[in-house]
Amino acid sequence: MKTTRLLILLLSLFLITSVSWAKEILPIGSDLNQKEKIKIQETYGKLPLYFIENKGQVDEKVKFYEKGSGQSVYLTNDEVYIVLRKKEKTEKDDLTVDSIKQHRKNKFSPIAKSKNESLKTKADVVKLKPLNANRAPEVIAEEKLSGKVNYFIGNDPSKWKTDIPIYKKVRYKEIYPGIDIVFYGNQRQLEYDIVVKQGGDPSIVAFEYEGVKELEVNTDGDLIARLASGDEIVQRKPKIYQEIDGKKINVAGGYNIKRDGNKYIFSFILNDYNKLYALVIDPVIVYSTYLGGNDFAIGIAVDSYGNAYVTGCTSSDDFPTKNAYQGNFKGYYDVFITKLSSNGNSLVYSTYLGGSDSDWVYGIAVDSYGNAYVTGYTESNNFPTKNAYQGNLRGGGDVFITKLSSNGNSLVYSTYLGGNYIDYGHDIAIDSYGNAYVTGHTESYDFPTKNAYQGNLRG
Repeated sequence: MKTTRLLILLLSLFLITSVSWAKEILPIGSDLNQKEKIKIQETYGKLPLYFIENKGQVDEKVKFYEKGSGQSVYLTNDEVYIVLRKKEKTEKDDLTVDSIKQHRKNKFSPIAKSKNESLKTKADVVKLKPLNANRAPEVIAEEKLSGKVNYFIGNDPSKWKTDIPIYKKVRYKEIYPGIDIVFYGNQRQLEYDIVVKQGGDPSIVAFEYEGVKELEVNTDGDLIARLASGDEIVQRKPKIYQEIDGKKINVAGGYNIKRDGNKYIFSFILNDYNKLYALVIDPVIVYSTYLGGNDFAIGIAVDSYGNAYVTGCTSSDDFPTKNAYQGNFKGYYDVFITKLSSNGNSLVYSTYLGGSDSDWVYGIAVDSYGNAYVTGYTESNNFPTKNAYQGNLRGGGDVFITKLSSNGNSLVYSTYLGGNYIDYGHDIAIDSYGNAYVTGHTESYDFPTKNAYQGNLRG
């Protein structure tokens, strides 16, 4: 095996920003202490669930979807897919925060390249399908939120998606006569309300639960779906209520289960209620064992206005169009950059960045104008580039340096940097003129140099 050749490089990329030079430059956000970083990470992890409109970034069947840490929910015209991801235990370490720290400690020795072994993501996929329901209901989003989502995936700008709106709720109107179903989030848990209007009949509501090995109701009245992996999805005993003359009146009820071959069907049992008023059935779906699964924050920066920028890695979006109940995803990773408001309670933007292979981020910085700069390592030969110093992947993995606009919806520049072997970007800093300084590690004899103190790899 070729011995690891190390070189710590200090690179100044004199990439002039598009803004004119100001006489006075605002100070760049100050460094964070560990306590502040932990607080921001906790805030990021507690962002409320939101639904993203499909503008062509995922399978055309999908109308809206939500992507959390360890789970995704895809809402199609007549079905709901719940994809639950977590690391598959293998003989090799998976990509985790600890493995990245160890990777750095070992002077950036190459991460194992066997993606089928070390980077595979295991996924459980289940599908909820309303039975005997309207196959083409009106699916509408409600309560638009202020944040935006952007996708810079691949090197074809025509396929990049920006300024995608996000919403708090999605409603299936008249899924049954006189009945709507509304999906929304309670923190990171998915809920749905079955809204039975006056004249609607809740007894006709039933769901086929596919991808489930066993289904039962426990002693607490919760619906327990046991999956092939051995994990569980829990639907809490439904809260059933009516609002009459300004008062909330609870109605007793629960789940009813029957089996049809390999498929399970559940419906709802209700005690008597006032049929002159609307009725709401409210289950909560719990899959806490998956939360925090394969998405994790690595770097944090703060601008001069107190907005926080979190970057990390996330497993790729995959709508389960094939082998939906096998549940093995390719396990590749993309970069995300998320901007949080200064009070920490809302999303300004969340941007995905990557190609068709694995992309990892290690460092982030932000300038006084709110532009975010990230650096890391990519194995993708179609990593998104713009105004690139180096437009192509040259080795097995190269450094990437990307500057993202202040609103997150465009790339100011994005470039590879590397030689014919392995190169990593580790940290990044910005001066008051917008020049980026990247430090990292190269194993390439032909790493690009200019005005170099040392022009050749010596180790």
